[in-house]
This record gives sequence, structure tokens and C-alpha cells, in this order.
Amino acid sequence: QHVEKQNAVSHHVPADPHQATSAGESRVSVLPKGDVVYVSGQAEPGDLAAATQATLAGLLKTLHALELSQQDIVHVKCFLTPMTDVAVVAQQLRSFFGTAPVPAVSYVEWITGGSRPIEIELIAAAPATQTTATVTYLTPPGMKASPVFSRVARIHGNRRIYVAGLTSLENGDGVAQVHSVFQQLIHQLKPARSNLRHLAKATYYVSDADASAELNQLRPHYYDPQRPPAASKALVHGTGKPGRTLAIDMIAAPEAPLNRVLVPIAEKLQPTRKVVYKTVADRDLHLHIFEPAGHKTTDRRPVFLAIHGGGWTGGNAQVFYPFAAHFAQQGMLAVSLEYRLYPKQKTTVFDCVRDARSSVRWLRKHAETLGIDPAKIVAMGGSAGGHLAISTALFDDVNESTDDLRISARPDGIILVNPVIDTSAAGYGQAKIGEAWKDLSPVHHVRSGLPPTLIFHGTADNVTPYTGAAKFHTLSLAAGNTSKLITHPGGRHGYIIFDLQDYRNALEQMHTFLKQHEFVLPKP
Repeated sequence: QHVEKQNAVSHHVPADPHQATSAGESRVSVLPKGDVVYVSGQAEPGDLAAATQATLAGLLKTLHALELSQQDIVHVKCFLTPMTDVAVVAQQLRSFFGTAPVPAVSYVEWITGGSRPIEIELIAAAPATQTTATVTYLTPPGMKASPVFSRVARIHGNRRIYVAGLTSLENGDGVAQVHSVFQQLIHQLKPARSNLRHLAKATYYVSDADASAELNQLRPHYYDPQRPPAASKALVHGTGKPGRTLAIDMIAAPEAPLNRVLVPIAEKLQPTRKVVYKTVADRDLHLHIFEPAGHKTTDRRPVFLAIHGGGWTGGNAQVFYPFAAHFAQQGMLAVSLEYRLYPKQKTTVFDCVRDARSSVRWLRKHAETLGIDPAKIVAMGGSAGGHLAISTALFDDVNESTDDLRISARPDGIILVNPVIDTSAAGYGQAKIGEAWKDLSPVHHVRSGLPPTLIFHGTADNVTPYTGAAKFHTLSLAAGNTSKLITHPGGRHGYIIFDLQDYRNALEQMHTFLKQHEFVLPKP
């Protein structure tokens, strides 16, 4: 109730000096309702007293740029050396805050061989902001932005997520430890409805040069360069766990409600026509065809076959109308695929694969009447649809009994968007496929002779993990295939359908891929 009523930071300074961390410092500082600001560690050169004074002045300048002041600070953390000189820092803090209470302070001894004996970070209260975002990232005037940390991160509202003491699951070198910690972070954030694009404050503790260097090297792999957390990194004597030389504390915000930006676009689109490509158990399955302007049956257009996702259980052809319509405008004959969904009418994932392969065969069989080039079919799919797209090239023994097997189901190009690529327990789909999961696991069936493949995947995908896509790409290259992996740092599952700019960027990259591999597109 006290917090609900207050509109400014409040402090509790113990009356008993033995309870205080230092004379005049608060044991408890309380945030009011509203936003909270995390300012990355700053450091200035000089002896400990001079460096502390200059660093505090720099932090105050940062606060002023945010229209905040000393009175808004709720917590200060000082990384210093040597710890025996902590009284010097405490004195500078008392001078900095003047007659006002010194907020809660934490002191950490770090190891530094440079001219900056102290680094200071802080947390401050800020007025509530009217925004749908849950966290924003700021670079105050005069400061340089970085792709691996933000100068300031601001959580909007009162919901915050704290993840503490993450270390590698096993001993290993710096690379292995960094990957292990970030994979754990991805999984820890998922049940809290957060992800790597909603991190606010990171504190890294490293105890050797290898972990420190690899952390610097690999952070860009996981962080969206426009949304890295505020951060401090301290070289320390140990992490508290033998053999582990990296530990991470993280503060995050829950993600904002997802907005499927392609839905309103899809609702306004209509295919040129729908044709039945297959009938199973009295159900007609359709190809939703988008013809380019001026299309004639005498044309020989390349084909863009779009396959929607939904875990093989949901979604429909309309979901991928925007992709089909776009590439029809570029001169291709574009198709959005309708297929059976698991487990309706006892449909299995094998049946989903059969439908995808049947669709490619149907297009080839009717190439002349459709006005398409049967040697220029591109299969594109997202998530489970990506699995079906690559399945058309991989699983030659999974066919409908009514298909003409003399007609190839192998497409001539493949585009995969956060695909289900590994159906083992480490990936996605094992429970739905059952004991025969390996028979439909693309990463376990890589071979030579696959079509040129373009893969989009986000490093924070907690549905179809990025590691599967990376492994497939590596194995495909080793087998002599052409494969390109476009990595989206911090990207969640399906990131392309939740952000219009990401969607537009992906369309451009797809278009470049199609041109590069001689899917010649006539001018619209």
C-alpha cells in the first residue's frame, strides 16, 4: 500500500549505524509506480577518488538527458579495486548526493589492469510512459551506440523479470560456456513470456580472458543490434562454480502482445483462382493461385509455392497470401498451399508431407496449361510449412499412393523461414510424429544434390531452435549443396510475421536469392 501511494523514490536509512553498509547509505530504497531506467556502467580515468567523482558526474549528465536527477536514483552498483579502499568511494557518494540520502549501494571487487579503477552503474525511477512497448533503448546525446549494449534501457510499467547466476551447464572453453548460458537464458525467459529482444540489464562476471573475449565475440549473435540490454562486465576472481568462468545476471521485461502484421494484409487479398490438386477421403485440397498481370498459358513463368506454418495443426492458405501476392507482382506464378492438418480425420505429419509433395507433382504435370516452367519451381515455407518445403526434396519414400511417381516432387529452389528442421527431442515435432520422428527429420537426412536453399532463422527461437537450422546449413554445405543461412540476432520464432520491416527485408533477401540462382523474373 505504501508503494501504491508514493510518487517518488523513498529511502530507509537505519538508525543503528551497525546496520548500514556505510554511514548515511540507505539499507532500503523503494521504487514508486512507473518506469524504471537502467544505466550501463560508466568509468573515467584517475585515482579512485577522482575517477569516482568524474564517473558520477557523467552518470548525472546521462540522467539529465533523460530529464531525471539524483533524487530519482534507487540503486548504485560500484565495481572497484581495491575493496580495501571502499571508504573512498563511499565518501564521494555522500558528496555527490549532498544532504539527500544516499540510495542503496552495492560494492563488487573487480580486477582491472587499466587506468579506470571503478565502474558505476545505476537504476533510477522515471514517470510512467504511455506506450505499448515494454522496454525501450536509448543513446543519450554525446554517446556512441553499440550493437552489444545500450547506454540506457527503460522498462515501462511494473513487470520485471529477474534471472540470476546463469553459468554453463558443463565445463568448457569460452565459446561453449557463452552458448550454454544464452541457450539457458532463452529457455528461462520463455515461461515468463519474454525473450532476447526484451532484455533490459545484463551483468557479466568473467574470471578469465577467454570467456571475456568470447562473450564480446558472440553477443552480436544473440542480440538484436537495435535492442541490446544495458550492461556492465566485471573481471572477477571466480564465479562460485568450479570450471565455470562466466556468470550472468539479467533483468528483462515481458514482451508486448504480439501483432501478426500480415493478417490484415492477407484479409484484403484474393487469389486469381483455386484449383483442386488432390482429393483425399472425399476432401478436395486446393492450390490458391495468384497469376501475374497479363499472364498467358503460353508463358513459362517460374513458380513460387508458399506453404503456411502452424505446427502441422493450424493455419490455412490465406496466412501466406502476402508472400504469394508479392511474388506474383514480381512476375512469378505464385501459389499458397492448402494441406491436411494433424490430427483431423486421423491425419498424420506423414500425410502433410505427402500433400506437399503431391502439390509439386501436380504443378509439373500441368505446367503447359498453367503457363509455368516446370524446371523453375521454388518451395517456400514457414515453421512447419518450412518442414514441408524441405520435405519435398528429401523424403522420396513418403508419397501418396495415387501420385505418379515418374514426376519429380523435388523443387528447384527452397526458401525456409524458421523451419522445423530437427524433429528430435532437441528440436520440435517428436511428440506429434511419434516413434518414427527420425524418418521426417530433415537434419538427419541431409545429402548431396539438394536444390539451392535459403534459410531464415532467429537466434532466440524457442520453438524451433536455431541450432537445428545452423546444423542443417553446415551439413548441407559439407555435402556440396548451395545453402545460405540468414541469422537474425535475437529473433523470436516467426519474427518475419510480427514486424513489417523484418517482413520487407526478408522479401528483398528472397528476391536476391531468386535472381542469383537464375529464377529469372520478368519485369512486372
